Amino acid sequence: MRGIRVDGLVLGTLVGLAIIAMIAVAARSGSGKKTWPTGLVLTGIGIVLMSIDSLLPELRGMAGEHLATLLSTDGIVIAFGIVKLVGLGMLLIGVLLLARSSPRDDDQRLIDAHKEIRTSHSIVESMLRSGLDAKLVVRAERDHRLSEPRFIVRLVNGQVEQLFGRPAARLRDRPLQDASPQHLRDWLVDAASCAWQTGLPYQAERRFDNERTEWFEIRAVRHLNGVTISIADTTDRRRVEDALRREAHTDPLTGLANRAKLKQELASTVHRVQQRTSVGYTLMYLDFDRFKIINDSLGHEVGDELLCSIADRMRAALRALDSASGCTGLASRLGGDEFVLLIEGLVDVERVHALSDELVNLFGEPHQLSGNSVVSTASIGVVIDNGIYSDAQDALRDADTAMYTAKEAGKSCYKRFDDDIRLQVTNELSLEKDLRLAVEGNEFLLAYQPIVDLSTGEITSFEALIRWQHDSRGVVQPGSFIELAEELGLIGQIGEWVLREACKAAISLNEVSQDGKRVRVAVNHSKRELLSGDFVAVVRNVIEETGAEPWMIKVEVTESLCVKHMDEVVPVLRDLRAYGVQAVIDDFGTGDSSITAIERFPIDVLKIDRCFIRSERDDRTRAAILHAMIELAHNLQIPVVAEGVESVEDLLMLQSLDADEGQGWLFSEAIRLEEAERLVANGMSRWIESLPIIEHMHRFDKGLPRAG
Repeated sequence: MRGIRVDGLVLGTLVGLAIIAMIAVAARSGSGKKTWPTGLVLTGIGIVLMSIDSLLPELRGMAGEHLATLLSTDGIVIAFGIVKLVGLGMLLIGVLLLARSSPRDDDQRLIDAHKEIRTSHSIVESMLRSGLDAKLVVRAERDHRLSEPRFIVRLVNGQVEQLFGRPAARLRDRPLQDASPQHLRDWLVDAASCAWQTGLPYQAERRFDNERTEWFEIRAVRHLNGVTISIADTTDRRRVEDALRREAHTDPLTGLANRAKLKQELASTVHRVQQRTSVGYTLMYLDFDRFKIINDSLGHEVGDELLCSIADRMRAALRALDSASGCTGLASRLGGDEFVLLIEGLVDVERVHALSDELVNLFGEPHQLSGNSVVSTASIGVVIDNGIYSDAQDALRDADTAMYTAKEAGKSCYKRFDDDIRLQVTNELSLEKDLRLAVEGNEFLLAYQPIVDLSTGEITSFEALIRWQHDSRGVVQPGSFIELAEELGLIGQIGEWVLREACKAAISLNEVSQDGKRVRVAVNHSKRELLSGDFVAVVRNVIEETGAEPWMIKVEVTESLCVKHMDEVVPVLRDLRAYGVQAVIDDFGTGDSSITAIERFPIDVLKIDRCFIRSERDDRTRAAILHAMIELAHNLQIPVVAEGVESVEDLLMLQSLDADEGQGWLFSEAIRLEEAERLVANGMSRWIESLPIIEHMHRFDKGLPRAG
């Protein structure tokens, strides 16, 4: 029994320590929580357990003898004592938890929560006031009399005060419609309603024309019980954007629309015509003649003045057109001296032609520029569209094509793009394609026209003239494709082929020549070839590859090319002569060269252009001009070849003027190499025997240097 008591004391001590630990944990963990339900339960359980020993006498009376004896033992008494201790602990813990959940703690928490709300409100208000945009927060209130909620102003920042013209105190708690300025009132209410009803952000920008033009942007976002609205004054930004847009779409020199603006407006106009919301338009592409000469001779400042004067005349023409017919027009400068007029609503052909004539006359009048009276006429290409074009670029291209047709027609005129021009363009495109194939397929051939000594009648040389043997076009003359070959960059290949064939022909002609008389072959080369930088090297390589001798070849260069590019051409001619190739000035008299320039050219032969032989002037005037040219060349010890000899009268006149050599149909047209070889093999005089002026040709033996 003593052991049971001792064990009971130990167990009771442990239970007491456990209760103390439970009280400490409960005191620590219950802070700040809703602990009163738990405390109430523990208090009730503790009271019940502490009253358990009052049940022990009743249990003894109710139990049998054996059980009553067991309930009377010390161990049972100790066990009930322990239960009472546990109940006491639970009672203490419950009371502690109930004490921690007192109303005074709840009040403190409410005070703390209120402080946090006020702090948050202050932070939100400071954020609103520190924003750059005007911001206001409105609350949505339901009104059974209205289908939509009313919006009451709750918070505003300083920018709203400035924009609305009222202090915050006069704006808070007022309906948004009453608080807003008149020009923004309906828009703000609509923005708030839209954001509130849809739950989606609302954003829009509008322009207001009052005393000054203003732009505002509004953004509205819904929150729990209302809407937050931001109002930004975008007027300055819009002005900058408009200025940049004008700069991007305006030619800085003339103030007209630029290429980008024209493309934009033309595309819009074409679209309207396609949609049948516009009757059509007229497009005029203007290029001004002699502008480059004026710009280069009088200076770029005068050139700029001319462009501005042209722009002023275009504006005046559009104003007159607008007042007379009500057609809207856009004047634009594409660059350089190219301008375009876009006139919507003008589709009547007769009126377009009348306006084109007026513009040609208008731009034919002199411009007074820095003390200079300058004339720069206009070549105009016209397109009239009432639904034909679906692409603006096509219309602009055709107007450009018509403008070039006007230039080719003599300038200072206009041409309307029509089926004839379209066919011409189609043929040119086809010609371009065929020319490329011709270069690849070697479809060219050379014809040789004799050059004759006018004193002996003997052939001294031949000029090699290229022909294009086309399958469907027949024989195409060089004037129809050489310029195109230069544009396409094919002239180098063609020129080298001509030189190679000429070298082969020169070898053949000299092999059949009688008495060892030398026969040369002259070839023509383009500006692109001569200024390429490697022309002399190409000539040298071809001559060496074919086995020809340098003296067999003559290179003809036009006078105009020599004059315009004297510094580049003179070294080329000098190097050719040093190598042994003769240099010939072709088309002399058409290039405005001076005596000093002629003296500078390192040349062996001078060819007078056929226009002086075929001139419509009277014989005396023709003879005087030719005599001056021939005498100039002879004074410089340069032999002369006269082109275009087609009659006996031409021959007699040239003989009387001491011309050295002649070339023309009187002697022979351009012939194939086989026939040229027969002429050379027969002593080069078969055709001369039938001429009645043979005695005149043998009479003149001047002893001057010969081209051969």
